[in-house]
Amino acid sequence: MEEAIKLLIQTDAKMYEIGEKVGYNNVRQFVDAFKQIYSMSPMEYRKTFRED
Repeated sequence: MEEAIKLLIQTDAKMYEIGEKVGYNNVRQFVDAFKQIYSMSPMEYRKTFRED
């Protein structure tokens, strides 16, 4: 998930692209696993921690 965090903050990659890059075949599995660890969705994380 550390790589997913980097990709969320540093790129505009879509969720399915990030999920695939970190080893998930299904975007739903990636989002659910991310939520379980960080208590927010990947999009919420991106909006909260990304500096535009």
